[in-house]
Amino acid sequence: MIKTEFALTDITIAQVGLFRSHRRCSDSRLVATKASILWDGTTYTYVSPFLLDASDWKLFATLCAMAGLDKVEINATTAGDSKQLFDNLFMASWLSVRKALVVTTSGYRLLQELGRGRSEDDYDAVRSGLHRLSHVSISIKNETGEEMGGCSLLSFKFDKELKELTVVLSPLASQYLLGICEQHLRLSLIETRALSTDAAVLLHAYLSSRIRLGKWARFEIDALVTRVYGSSKTPKMMRDRRTYIRRAIVEIIERLGWQGRDLKESHCHIGRPKLQCN
Repeated sequence: MIKTEFALTDITIAQVGLFRSHRRCSDSRLVATKASILWDGTTYTYVSPFLLDASDWKLFATLCAMAGLDKVEINATTAGDSKQLFDNLFMASWLSVRKALVVTTSGYRLLQELGRGRSEDDYDAVRSGLHRLSHVSISIKNETGEEMGGCSLLSFKFDKELKELTVVLSPLASQYLLGICEQHLRLSLIETRALSTDAAVLLHAYLSSRIRLGKWARFEIDALVTRVYGSSKTPKMMRDRRTYIRRAIVEIIERLGWQGRDLKESHCHIGRPKLQCN
């Protein structure tokens, strides 16, 4: 039985463009991603040596949701068996004295929450996704450009069969749950699991971070294309991606009960329902 309904995580992670819709390939590690966002006077920069996709986003969001259910906090002195994982977050400056949330679970339960099967390919997907996410580094600068701190997104350990899995999320990934600040994204995993395409999953995450419940917002189609896919190398690629984004918006509207206007124009208006889907 799936228990996770909402993921509470930092709003900048969904908005910065760290996760993209793309085809997984053998040389993904060779194409690094660096994305920055200015939020409330603070610059957050995320760097990954891997291309991260929608499956990575769903894995990360599900771990955040599981952390919200368990709410097990640790710090440098209370980490116990998770001390090495806590240290592996490489928290610098003011972050070094923060708490972190730890998720203790199994590959079976995690796959259940993800809505995936139990094949060896599914287990491999979890292993690979955790490996990629653990290599994401975050740096924070203030208004004057001074480095305020940094850390990894998460750290983990598991046995060969994934019967025992431990994940420690950085304070920035779960700062709302830790009571550090009010800034957060409340993402419906019920809605996320109802979507079938990668573009719709990533677009849904971004729109959820931009539109309040019961409100509308205006978006440029090309800006949504860049947010989900990154830069387009040719005019044809851009035209195709505009089509994919419009299809993703329609998927969100038809499957989740969101609303949309002007989808055939260069811009669109999207409305989020007051109550999220059950």
